[in-house]
Amino acid sequence: MKRLILLALFISVFSFGQNDSIKVDVSKISKKDYKGIKKTYDKFDNVTVFSLSMAGTSHHFLPEIKVVDSVMSFRIIAKSNSYNWIFYDKITLSINGNKFDFNIPITNEVINGSSTVSESTVLLADEYLLKALRQIKSKNDEVFIRFYGKRNSTERVINYEKNGIIKMLALYDRLKG
Repeated sequence: MKRLILLALFISVFSFGQNDSIKVDVSKISKKDYKGIKKTYDKFDNVTVFSLSMAGTSHHFLPEIKVVDSVMSFRIIAKSNSYNWIFYDKITLSINGNKFDFNIPITNEVINGSSTVSESTVLLADEYLLKALRQIKSKNDEVFIRFYGKRNSTERVINYEKNGIIKMLALYDRLKG
């Protein structure tokens, strides 16, 4: 029963987490518009996903654009890898000293084979998150993510992730038109 309640909460958060639906036509962009970004299409579900290559597992803050039946969403996958559970329910993003707080209603916890644990969540981009992300202008910006829960963990957002966010925001703007 507890899992059913959590599933219902999960679905409601992701169904109603965005401000407005943004209709896009993915066929109108060329490969040069998403150079360096991986495009995946699921014909069965009519879903197109633009993401960064997941080389390695040390990434903590990855952007993704998902287009389902021509409706676009910009998402951030926030992930903590550790030897101890954090059970986080809040994330603070620090960009050049400016802090942005996000309450997290649900996380996905996994025990990795290497005796580490991973906790992840998806942040759907609203105006607040987009405003925060647009402050990242280059790989030289200082960007940290802090996970708050039973324990705290602070991770540096690496250059790969910062460059990816910049590229994905440009693609998001291009898709919006």
